Amino acid sequence: MLLCVTFGTVTAIIKQNPDNNLLSTGFAKNAIPISNIVSGINGPERSLPFYAVNDGTDYFCSFDPSTPGTFNNIALATPSGFIQNACIAAGVYWVTDQYGTLYTVDLTTGVFTTVGASGATDAMGLAYDDTTGKMFMTAGSTNPGKLYEINMGTGLATLIGSLGNTGFAMISIVCDNDGQLYGVEITSASTPGQFYSIDKTTGAATKIGNGVGFNMNYGQDAEYDKDNDILYFCAYNNDAGPEFRTIDKTTGTSTLLGSLPGQTTGFGIPYSSNMPPETPTVPTGPDGGTINVEYSFTTTANDPELDQVYYMFDWDDGTTSAWIGPFASGASGTTTHAWEDAGTYEVKAKAKDVNGGESDWSSAHSITIYSVPVLEINNITGGLFKVKATIKNTGFVDADHVKWTMTLVGGAFIGKEAGGTILSIPAGEEKTVTSALIIGLGKTVITLTASCVGSSDAKDQNATILLFFIKIKA
Repeated sequence: MLLCVTFGTVTAIIKQNPDNNLLSTGFAKNAIPISNIVSGINGPERSLPFYAVNDGTDYFCSFDPSTPGTFNNIALATPSGFIQNACIAAGVYWVTDQYGTLYTVDLTTGVFTTVGASGATDAMGLAYDDTTGKMFMTAGSTNPGKLYEINMGTGLATLIGSLGNTGFAMISIVCDNDGQLYGVEITSASTPGQFYSIDKTTGAATKIGNGVGFNMNYGQDAEYDKDNDILYFCAYNNDAGPEFRTIDKTTGTSTLLGSLPGQTTGFGIPYSSNMPPETPTVPTGPDGGTINVEYSFTTTANDPELDQVYYMFDWDDGTTSAWIGPFASGASGTTTHAWEDAGTYEVKAKAKDVNGGESDWSSAHSITIYSVPVLEINNITGGLFKVKATIKNTGFVDADHVKWTMTLVGGAFIGKEAGGTILSIPAGEEKTVTSALIIGLGKTVITLTASCVGSSDAKDQNATILLFFIKIKA
């Protein structure tokens, strides 16, 4: 099995030496006798084994974390590329080789099934985020590496951004139960490996602590035990050989648990898997309203595992609702909100299942909140002797004491001016106003104005007066 690795400016094709079971350049296999490493520290009791690829034998294996020196062969790992990292996602074991090809593996038979090529060069780490249902990959054997999101249907990688790390390679990544990505970096064969937190949205890596406590080299893989909140590391200590360790994600330091039978990659830990709900529907509710009045909004989301779901609404005023529910998968959830200030707000919703998996935010529903009425002058109509017009309150607050005026400039002998006060125009309703008796001859411009506290409108209309008939110009 071949692997291409770059250290500094030197690129080497790594190949197992059959005479001494060592890789002639790079990844060592069983280079240190297991007896040279202290072992025997037990991990937590589990009903499920761990899985990995023993690069010394090219076998896909299972093992008990309390006895990491004993691997149980399941089947030969069939990909032609060197197996890099693995993760468990949606109850399925996923693995990538150094060429960036994504596979799934049957845990019972060890059969590898090709998903597709990622297109990323020098694939390294692989991790799955249960809180978003997204898979991530690191790639690049020269600093800085890059973070990608992986399409689990096709294997295709989409670049998120640069990791910004300065060491050789971000060899492995994991994701904890809170959706936080972490990465382990090989710095150099004579320098302790480093531990990072990684921003999923930008790819930026931030160093945690002063290193994992030993000089990392060759192939290795970390994985997060999501049932027990433990970060395990199938490491290769350049000074001691293959080791099984844990890493403290708050300090970056590692603790030796025991030895491994050889260089170990493709490390995966089964767990009680949970898929988050789908993104909720756009919230339904009114398009407009008044300050300090409660309005109802409703959304719906389906959970792929039919788990009960909660809903949260973002009101776009700096506040969100509490989680409401739980509701059956696909059932609607409704809550209310009142805005204190006028403006246009974008209301969104997200869903969370009873196991804590959260969806993305939905698309937004716009609502405009008013604190004053909105006057709008509509049709001005003519006819015998008089002109009529409608004044509508399109806002959500009653318009009180609406003053209006109607003037005719040109053509009118009688009825040039009219006006009055409308005591109230309720929200959403309209009133009709009528001019005085008009007699004249010729072209005229009719101007109507309406105003109240907080709102006003004006409209001009061309017309012709034919003695006692007013004809509105189209």
